[in-house]
Formats: sequence, structure tokens, C-alpha cells
Amino acid sequence: MKLNHDCIRDILLYLENNLKLDERLSHKQLLNDLKNYSQEDIEYSLLKLDEADFLNIHIVSADNITFYACVIYDITLQGHNFLDSIRPQPVWDKVKAKLNSAGVFSLNSVYQISKILIAEYIKNSF
Repeated sequence: MKLNHDCIRDILLYLENNLKLDERLSHKQLLNDLKNYSQEDIEYSLLKLDEADFLNIHIVSADNITFYACVIYDITLQGHNFLDSIRPQPVWDKVKAKLNSAGVFSLNSVYQISKILIAEYIKNSF
């Protein structure tokens, strides 16, 4: 399965705007609201965001189904730091261009490249 970086970014942006303290969201709400992505893209992205410790979530498996249901509790501090590094659209566009030219697509690579580019973006803003 291919990791959809735009989906990951949009999930984090969505959660930042819609997840309230002491509340939780079902992944079904993401499926309803993020219409640009398939169910498979959203569920796979949630699995990877969990593995990267960017989200506090509970994923329920059933029988031979890896992803039956999911409850999202919070974006972790690491998740917020990652989101902050890819939030500005110009930075995000450069990150994607660098990933494509290098042929590297890991979430860790996205984070490392985005940290470098956000530092340049901030430096050039002053």
C-alpha cells in the first residue's frame, strides 16, 4: 500500500480544527468529511499516524480485518510538531517536490525534510 502524504496532512489539519479537549472522534467522521480520499487511504494513514506516535488513537480489529473501527483521542506533541513543520502550503509543496525528486516517501523523511524547509521559510520571512 502506498502512503498518501496529502491524506496524512489533511487528517492532521482536520483533527486540529475539529477535535476538542476531552472529546473523541470516530474515523467514520473523517470518512464523511474528507471526501477527497478513499476509505483505504484514510484508514492506512491513521494506522501510520499511530505507528509514528503522532496520534493517540484506539484501533479495533475484527476477525481478518486489520481496521474495523477507530477512536481518535488526541494529537500528540510530536504530531503537533510534525503538523507545524508542514502547515504552510509553500513549505508543503517544496517537501512534496523534494520527496518526488529523491524517490523517498517515508513519513520520517517527510518530517526531516519539512524541518529543514520550515527553518528556511521562517528565516526568509524576516
